[in-house]
Amino acid sequence: MTAYGVQGIALLAVVMTFMMAPGHLLLPILQCLVIVQSISLACALVCLYATLMSLSSPLQAGVDFTLFQCTDAAIAILAGVIGGVVAQHFGYAACFLFAGVFTLLAAWVAYIRLHSARELMTSAID
Repeated sequence: MTAYGVQGIALLAVVMTFMMAPGHLLLPILQCLVIVQSISLACALVCLYATLMSLSSPLQAGVDFTLFQCTDAAIAILAGVIGGVVAQHFGYAACFLFAGVFTLLAAWVAYIRLHSARELMTSAID
């Protein structure tokens, strides 16, 4: 969850950089933000795939993981198309703003659901 939160914050920082950074600092700041966003994306994908593998049935782990991976790829394609439309009509700053907000919202929902699942498992054990 932390990796997705960092990624959302990095995307929102890109928006703030476009809006507030002086011209001579724009490129170095964006380069640093891209590095932070890339590292957080790599961490998030490792967490995502580890979670998906834990959700797969041991009897058909390959099939389950393939379905999870295909769904992930389909969502990435759909999000890319939607991002292109948003960028075309509203500019890149709006695209990064929407991406950052949706990423933080998804991280928050995942945190709430994970916390609820842990409470259920703890109460079931007691």
